[in-house]
Amino acid sequence: MRISLAVIGLLTAVGSYATEHQADQVFLHTDAVAKTAPAAWITQQWPVEIAARQLTTNTDKLNLTLSGGVRLVAQKLSARLLEDGTLTWHGLLGEAGKEPAAAGTLDNALHRIILVSTNGRITGTLRWQHRTYRLHYLSKSDSYMLDEVNDAGLPSEDEHGQENAVIRVLVVATKTASESGEDLQGLVRLGIAESNSTFENSEIKLSLELAGVMEVDYTSIGGWQIDLIRLQDKSDGYMDEVPPERDRLKADVVVLLDDAHPDFCGRARATPADEDTALVAVNLRCIGVSRYIMAHEIAHLAGSAHEYRPKSGYEYGHGYHIKSGGTVMTSIEDAPVRLPFWSDPKRFMEWERMGDPATADNRRLLEERKWVMAGFR
Repeated sequence: MRISLAVIGLLTAVGSYATEHQADQVFLHTDAVAKTAPAAWITQQWPVEIAARQLTTNTDKLNLTLSGGVRLVAQKLSARLLEDGTLTWHGLLGEAGKEPAAAGTLDNALHRIILVSTNGRITGTLRWQHRTYRLHYLSKSDSYMLDEVNDAGLPSEDEHGQENAVIRVLVVATKTASESGEDLQGLVRLGIAESNSTFENSEIKLSLELAGVMEVDYTSIGGWQIDLIRLQDKSDGYMDEVPPERDRLKADVVVLLDDAHPDFCGRARATPADEDTALVAVNLRCIGVSRYIMAHEIAHLAGSAHEYRPKSGYEYGHGYHIKSGGTVMTSIEDAPVRLPFWSDPKRFMEWERMGDPATADNRRLLEERKWVMAGFR
């Protein structure tokens, strides 16, 4: 009996040590030497080592080491396992050994990390100390890279009920996007996850759901407006397979994912849109860089607009600026720091009102229009 108790005690101690040891392991480790930035919108780029198996729905915290030996801890805010096996994990970042920022502060709102695990590969985005980082998998080299995003170098945003509504999204990848070397499945799911995080932050009972990802043999030769017209036309010989697939999957909105327009992050077909024009184009380089571009463009379809101008979208459906940044619908030229919140005159950030009831209440607009968009298919 004594031997059995001793063995049990030993196993308990070993199990406890293993759990604590695993918690202390580093999930993301950045190499000290940065690589040459491959694009204007990337300030620096590092190869990173990822311990992908650490990420589960039960993971309460993750340890990260950034360049220069900066040690961070991500505390879980939420985690969800989707039916297709995709895992989304949202966390609050803080310095190792220190308490994370208090709720209601700007640091609490910005120091966030979103991770998506698809088929064992990780895609993600994180913000720390006024810097945005994008984590992505490179299929050609079977490796991970961490990009520090240069907001000024990113393209322009656009080419000059109380129940939860679900908008189903079909993502159509052009030939250029498919040949980019990016993990498109992971990137798309990251775009969905970061969009939904903005709705959750603003307590909007709306979410995007991925209906599917399809690749088409189409290369853009003009502007995005031409691409979206071709996407809408069911019999012009361009992407004609998309409309029937949209019907089959019951997708309310179609997102054309491309890598051929370096000067712009996205464009909506119409503001507001009907079921035929519920189409947007998105630059894949603008996903996971704290632009919340997929949510931004889809909100255009609901009638949302940038800064207030008379007769631009719904009168009250505009973005809003506070000292620390702009809400999701503000143009990046006027608000270099985009906050993961929608304009809302009833919400405050560090004692500043985040909207105006007459001109900037995107929360109200999205609540009013969500069922229309969720009923397109």
